[in-house]
Amino acid sequence: MSHTISTLSGAEFASLAVLVVAVALVLQPLQLGLVRLLEGYWPKVGFLAHATAWAKDRQGNHWEDLRRATTISAENVGSDATATAQLDASRWAIAFPPSKDRVLPTRLGNALRAAEDRGGRPYGLDTVTAWPRLYPLLPDRLSAIIDDGRDQLDYSSRFVATFAIGAIGSLMLLAAHGGWWLVLPAILAALTWLSYAAAVAAARAYGQSVCAAFDLHRFALFTAAHIALPPNGATEQQLGERLTRLWSLRDVALVTPMTYDHGEQSRQL
Repeated sequence: MSHTISTLSGAEFASLAVLVVAVALVLQPLQLGLVRLLEGYWPKVGFLAHATAWAKDRQGNHWEDLRRATTISAENVGSDATATAQLDASRWAIAFPPSKDRVLPTRLGNALRAAEDRGGRPYGLDTVTAWPRLYPLLPDRLSAIIDDGRDQLDYSSRFVATFAIGAIGSLMLLAAHGGWWLVLPAILAALTWLSYAAAVAAARAYGQSVCAAFDLHRFALFTAAHIALPPNGATEQQLGERLTRLWSLRDVALVTPMTYDHGEQSRQL
């Protein structure tokens, strides 16, 4: 085995590298399931149930630590500590959902859930429900930024799986030979960690872009649906909740009839 590997030419090693990339591309049809797996949506059976509970507790502790860092005591208001706490609050907002009971077992899952909970919710909209309707209405420049962030997340997730499989496979093949051969699985393990870190960073950037889309362009939803624009935040919240129930097909019987606005002459909800 060692002799065979030692006789590989540079071209053959290059072929192995190409193979790694090919495996990443083959994983593309499984992209959604792969991201969900990295988010922490694991089967709650046997060992995985205990692993999920342990990981959620660990992420919950991180949630509490970072949330605590955002608290500004009265005596520190106006001091340098204020700027630091505001920075911590910003980091917490993009890294974790607002509520601790919404924490997932992984950093990637929490970054994406933070976007879900903070995107449309301040406006009465469920982010997951409203997003397929808002995305086609976004301007090209913002759509390009969001697409790029999502692509980076998908690519990084595929490389996490590719390098992890390579690390485990090479360790199983080379463990008996020891020595310098173990450098290969170590390198692949390091690349797995770096790819995951890149996926988390991409998820946070993507989540911020999604939140920005709701902040700046949510009224396009009302215009496209021929619904009068809400005059204030309270009315917007109520209208957003009504639209969420209607679009998600939940509690349809409780959705009060909409008043549509097909022109400038009608501005009443």
